[in-house]
This record gives sequence, structure tokens and C-alpha cells, in this order.
Amino acid sequence: MDNIIQAVDQYGIDRHSYIVGIGGGAILDLVGFAATISHRGIKHIRIPTTVLSQNDSGVGVKNSVNFKGKKNF
Repeated sequence: MDNIIQAVDQYGIDRHSYIVGIGGGAILDLVGFAATISHRGIKHIRIPTTVLSQNDSGVGVKNSVNFKGKKNF
């Protein structure tokens, strides 16, 4: 996640930009969360690569990460 936040800062990504996440649910959640906390209004495109991520993160458009040993915290 730190790499995504650093790239947002380094490349001047803002609310007129897009971030693309390609992968399973954890990756899509991570990209969405990093976009949200690094700069308000960044648009992100989700490209799910598993059936579960298609149903969960890709379509449901929720963001959640496991933090401090807790699921979806």
C-alpha cells in the first residue's frame, strides 16, 4: 500500500486521474483503500480476476482491509 500512496504523491495523481486495480478481492480492496486515503476523489477501476472478487469487491464496490489482526477493520 505504501508504494501506491508514494506513486500518488510522486506522479501527481489527483481527482482527475484513475488508478487501475487488477487482481483478486484483496488487491482490489487494497487499491481502493490506498486511493481513498491518499487523495480524495481519485477514481479507480476494478478488474477482478477471480469469481469471488467479481462478486465481492468488483461488483459490490466495498473496500475493507485486515488491520491490527482484525478482519475488515
